[in-house]
Amino acid sequence: MTVFSYTACTAEGRKIHGIIEAESAPAAARMLMERGETAVRIEERRALRLPQETRQWLSRRGNVTDEERIAFFQELSALLAVGLPMHRALERLRDGVGEASPSGRLLHDLHHAAMQGMPLSRAMETKQQIFSPVLVGMVRAGEESGSL
Repeated sequence: MTVFSYTACTAEGRKIHGIIEAESAPAAARMLMERGETAVRIEERRALRLPQETRQWLSRRGNVTDEERIAFFQELSALLAVGLPMHRALERLRDGVGEASPSGRLLHDLHHAAMQGMPLSRAMETKQQIFSPVLVGMVRAGEESGSL
């Protein structure tokens, strides 16, 4: 599936913007029509380009620093903010580094857990060497409040 950004008009004439996943731009337009929205503009989102700091964290071996953890969660947050579901956001991060590196395997495991319906906090609990109980608790609080 491809990610598209769009501008559409609602039946009430209100202009809205959003992100939608579809096989093609025409398929995205059909999906919007099914929701009662008329597409004004649909553009394919370009491939995700992670900042250098995040790419370094995702591809390195050994311990993960606090700064690297922060960069990871900032990127995850940005992907979630544009409307990607958790499993897609983790998939895009994973695909950015491949599964051969330690962080690629970590992202593979987190993505796999998300695909099985496991909350991110529970998946993080299985990676205690990387995610502290405090960080897991913060993510759990975000999940439970709906603000993750």
